[in-house]
Amino acid sequence: MNQLFVEKSDDLGRKNAIIAGIVDALHEIISTRNLDDITAPYIHALFVFTHPYSIAISQLLFEKKSLTYLLHLLDHQDQQIINSALAAIVNILYCGVISTNNTLPHPYYEELYQQGGIQKIFTLFQQTTHQFSKNCSATCLVLVFRSREMPYPEMKDYIISHLKSIVNHQDEETRNEAILALQCLQQNSYFNLQTYDKEQLNNATGQLFIYQFGEDMTQSWLKEHFEQFGRVISIFLPVSMGKSRGFGFVTMKEKEASLRAFNHCFHTSLN
Repeated sequence: MNQLFVEKSDDLGRKNAIIAGIVDALHEIISTRNLDDITAPYIHALFVFTHPYSIAISQLLFEKKSLTYLLHLLDHQDQQIINSALAAIVNILYCGVISTNNTLPHPYYEELYQQGGIQKIFTLFQQTTHQFSKNCSATCLVLVFRSREMPYPEMKDYIISHLKSIVNHQDEETRNEAILALQCLQQNSYFNLQTYDKEQLNNATGQLFIYQFGEDMTQSWLKEHFEQFGRVISIFLPVSMGKSRGFGFVTMKEKEASLRAFNHCFHTSLN
């Protein structure tokens, strides 16, 4: 399974594999075996269905209750398996964000809440000393609480503090994870980030996370659109089968330009 799909944008292949019962079989293994008997290849086989991101595939996984089984794996003793499970949860939640209106609560919130997943992820965030797990768990909570108030003030404070601490991290993947999460927070009125916080984020990086646009979006259109705010250094637009996945990154040369672009995009649509 890993050889078939790892790092490949093959939505049709993934869909056919799901229809054939591969995901159901993985769920059966996770739910019936002792956690100690579940080894890394099983979770990796499930993870490759979530990456690269695909809204359609993530929706199928949600309907198959994959979040329930991934949450179960967070009780595993193997840190690698915990990390893979968290990464898969993040991927599914991201697709829920980019496929729905950002003024509405996350479509998968109720499922995660009913499974006790929110408390489990927050507990992991508080207790883990592993950087990747802490980053992923913080991101999960930011995404799932879109347009919704967090139940505990300390949850919000701890998460924001952590994300700010890694926004300039030397590792690019870690840095991007923090940027994505913080930009999601900026669009959540319940978090009420101060102006200073917004400027701090945009001064730390010229990179913007953009999403919720059509599959016909092109790099050339984005470049022309964002150059009205300043010089565009690069654009990353993930595609599947030649079509946009509905999200991407725009990197501006000047931090001030990225702030102007963000303020504009916050009030308008790219569609």
